[in-house]
Amino acid sequence: MKDVGVVLIDRFNDEGNKIEGHLKEKMSTGVNFPYKADPVRLSNIIGFHYAAVGQSHFTSMIDILLGSFRFAMNAHCRAEEKLHDSARNILGILSPLFFSRYQESICDMGIHFSPMKVKVGRYREKYISLQEFFIGAGVNSGQDL
Repeated sequence: MKDVGVVLIDRFNDEGNKIEGHLKEKMSTGVNFPYKADPVRLSNIIGFHYAAVGQSHFTSMIDILLGSFRFAMNAHCRAEEKLHDSARNILGILSPLFFSRYQESICDMGIHFSPMKVKVGRYREKYISLQEFFIGAGVNSGQDL
């Protein structure tokens, strides 16, 4: 992807004020991954912001959004029929927030079933059932299961 973004870090105790040095290092040298020999540069990140006590409203909102998504997914996966209407409504409200780049389906950055290919029949059926539930509520991953 060629897009850029900002990293938001939730509040925490930074004893010794080490976060600024840590962020400077990561922005200048990159991030180390166990499967890569060289650090991966963070060239698409245009800035960091970390919140202090009383400033974490954005991260609180993200907690609510993820919790809502989890509720919708659990309502289907646990076959709680009485919650399905609420779950569909929630997914419909959340659907514009999924990264789709104005396409019909959501790209892997927006929603991603893992593993990509499910080989065990009974698990594959569960994945497909969940995907169909999402599609019915306006959240189409477009992923070929």
